[in-house]
Amino acid sequence: RKAARCKRPMKFCIIFLLALPFLTSGCATMRLADFTGLSTKNCDVKGKRLGRVRGEDGGWIIFIFPSHPISIKGAVDDALQKAKADMLVDAVIYQKFWYVPFILGKSSFIVEGTAVDTKAAP
Repeated sequence: RKAARCKRPMKFCIIFLLALPFLTSGCATMRLADFTGLSTKNCDVKGKRLGRVRGEDGGWIIFIFPSHPISIKGAVDDALQKAKADMLVDAVIYQKFWYVPFILGKSSFIVEGTAVDTKAAP
């Protein structure tokens, strides 16, 4: 009877270790950005070009918890506010990320592009 008692905890441990990856995995869907206009083609946009601008939206990850949600929209809005423009052309979006597991990390979206004021005369 003692041998039967010893096998139960071992059987439980094996089942738990096999189930652990499924219990700790997660799935998520996130909305990254919403665009009024978006194209990968060269377009002639009327308006005054204000030069290159860079915007960033980033936050810290402490342990496993982000300090605040980050978004591409936040980075685009930051760039537009810096240039006092209403559109970016020739834009590029980057994501920077570093993380020391269970200690500290930083994640950010960076947008670089040519700011355009479509309300001003070219």
